[in-house]
Amino acid sequence: MSKLLAFLGLVLMGHAAISVGQFRGIMKERGEADFNIPFDIILECLVGMVIASFGYIIGLNPYEDISSDSSLSAKPIEALLYRPGFYSRVSRRFGYFEDE
Repeated sequence: MSKLLAFLGLVLMGHAAISVGQFRGIMKERGEADFNIPFDIILECLVGMVIASFGYIIGLNPYEDISSDSSLSAKPIEALLYRPGFYSRVSRRFGYFEDE
């Protein structure tokens, strides 16, 4: 359901973009340089954005509890105290600087 809503919202926004392009073409043919985008196109774009956003939001997985209380009981103390060192890799890049 969420993918369908997201797709529907994207289709509405795409249709609004095409409508704006056609409207601009018509206005240029008439020779009018200053024009406002019609309200129905703006409304279609906003409704499409809301529907697509809602579709993406309801498609997200539920949040998992990441508090320390839930994870501490499953791990032994050795796993909690183990902190691996940082691995630093030094690579020399030849050819970037000229030899002096």
